[in-house]
Amino acid sequence: MMAGIRFRFIPIVYFVILFAVLLGISVASAGRAHAANTTYYVDPAGNDANNGTSASTPWKTLTKVNATTFGAGDQILFKAGGSWSGQLHPLGSGTSGAPIVIDKYGSASNPLIDGNGGDSTVYLYNQSYWEITNLEVKNYNGVNSKRRGIFVVNDGAGTLNHIYIKNNNVHDVWGDNTKDADGSAGIMVVSKGTTPSKFNDVLIDGNTVGPDVDRTGIVIVSTFWCRSDVNCTATPNWYPSTNVVISNNYVQGIGGDGIVPQQTDGAIVQYNTVNGFNLRSNSYNAGIWPWDADNTVIQYNESYNGHSELDGTGFDADYGCTNTIIQYNYSHDNDGGFLLIMGTGTGKNDQTTARYNISQNDKRGLLVFSQGNPTNFQAYNNDFYIGSGMWTDVVTADWGTNPWWMYNNIIYNLGSGGYNLRGINSDYNLYYGNHPSSEPNESHKLTSDPAFVNVGSGNLGRASLNGYKLLQDSPAIGSGVFVNNNGGKDFWGNNVASSGSTNRGAYNGAGIASGFTSSYYKIISRNSGKALSIPGSSNTDGVQLQQLAYTGGDNQQWQIVYVGGGNYKIVSKLNSKAIDLSGYSTTDGASIIQWPFSGGDNQLWKLSAASPEGYYKLISKLSGKAVDISGGSTADGTPIIQWPFSGSYNQQWELVPVP
Repeated sequence: MMAGIRFRFIPIVYFVILFAVLLGISVASAGRAHAANTTYYVDPAGNDANNGTSASTPWKTLTKVNATTFGAGDQILFKAGGSWSGQLHPLGSGTSGAPIVIDKYGSASNPLIDGNGGDSTVYLYNQSYWEITNLEVKNYNGVNSKRRGIFVVNDGAGTLNHIYIKNNNVHDVWGDNTKDADGSAGIMVVSKGTTPSKFNDVLIDGNTVGPDVDRTGIVIVSTFWCRSDVNCTATPNWYPSTNVVISNNYVQGIGGDGIVPQQTDGAIVQYNTVNGFNLRSNSYNAGIWPWDADNTVIQYNESYNGHSELDGTGFDADYGCTNTIIQYNYSHDNDGGFLLIMGTGTGKNDQTTARYNISQNDKRGLLVFSQGNPTNFQAYNNDFYIGSGMWTDVVTADWGTNPWWMYNNIIYNLGSGGYNLRGINSDYNLYYGNHPSSEPNESHKLTSDPAFVNVGSGNLGRASLNGYKLLQDSPAIGSGVFVNNNGGKDFWGNNVASSGSTNRGAYNGAGIASGFTSSYYKIISRNSGKALSIPGSSNTDGVQLQQLAYTGGDNQQWQIVYVGGGNYKIVSKLNSKAIDLSGYSTTDGASIIQWPFSGGDNQLWKLSAASPEGYYKLISKLSGKAVDISGGSTADGTPIIQWPFSGSYNQQWELVPVP
């Protein structure tokens, strides 16, 4: 009976409370996406009164999207080829295994979100488990100010997980070029606030950032940065983001820095291309570099066209970092050089390693030490190529005297730069070309031709660097010294043993038989398009070679044969006679003739890249001078001579296999 009495009297109160609770929930949930794992569609031709859950009933505006709180597993799909103006700031968070995904539907171009000069175009605030994919993002209104393309913020929310930013095209983000932790960028992930906060599981992959992005292409940064490693004397407050991967991005036309992981532990930066950085900022910037970050791996990247010597290096191992590894990268044509190794005051830069990288025609300096010499830096098994007429220093070390180590590198120096050797411990390097008086003295130093397949031939992309492999008889093969913890792979993925000797340079294979495997080649002038020829199909010894229009005769076909030491003989199909430097002369203008091959230095030639477009220079082993069309003429019958190499088109040749 008592239970029955209670049942009769309590329901009145119960239903009142239940009604109030339900009413409260209804009010609080206005704009909420109620069903989990729901796909929402947005189309410029849609209607916000629609339910948005099919391509035939899509929403229309960013306002509708931004007013909705999404849940685990939801997808927000923008119509391909569509465009929207304003900020995209959807609400809510996903869960582990069920992130919220922004993507497109349809096969047209990525949908465009134009921020019109606002603070940011795509914005997440204290949200986790999100994936932002396949958008085109811009943000410009004609005036430069602080702004971002994609902006993800953790404002005192502790650890936020799973932020993936993939396959977006971010461009025309005209930000402020002032360098600060909350500055302007194409893609920025930032932690700030009063409660120590960070991100975990960040993937920034496959995006195109630029052109016309100021000031940074891609950056992850935190205001929780203070520790003694960066000269901070306040209470330590370093709270690094973890499991950060920045990969497969193409970053171009950047006002300041290219890619910068800051306040991270264990970040991996790989397979990115940075083309053009430090273009508009007047501060110090580099292509790819960490700051105040530990255990960073920077690998398989290409960085080039860095502007100015305010840093301006392709890569930078900056201060406040421990155990930075820079490996398997390609740096070229940067005003500031290859690698800046930075220290400052009592700050820390410890255990940085640069290995199995290739630098081609970088300027100013290849290894540039600045504002304090770091501790335990080592550079080994790198290839450094400095072209003719360049003044690049191999080492610039004008700060500090802490010891550092340089082993197993190949320095192919055709320029006039030298070395500033504070603190250096070097051995087992190969130095070829010009030998300034400041070049290190070493017990196991080599100065012979390293016999690259085609040195200096790198163009765009790491795949263009096969010319830096070694020919089979290279003195660099097997003559290097073993280095502990060497990573186990060379630039091309060949194994590097965990004990015993290794090669010098970035290649650790067994060697290449020859770069020229066809039976015969025609040798065509870049200047005239005409062929290196024996006039009149003569068999007479001493006949001077000429350029003639190519007709396919045997007098215009040549066998290119590797004879060792990085040298080739070039032999006529017509009569088996060799291209020869007349009279063993080293004089400018001496004739290039045909003569029976005897193996003299006047009949041996070094063939290497003359330009990124695939043309070669033919350099005499005897004189160091180039095969040249006299006077730069394009006329048939112009004689062939030797002349100091200047890079002009009449000294560049295309070597074309004859079928």
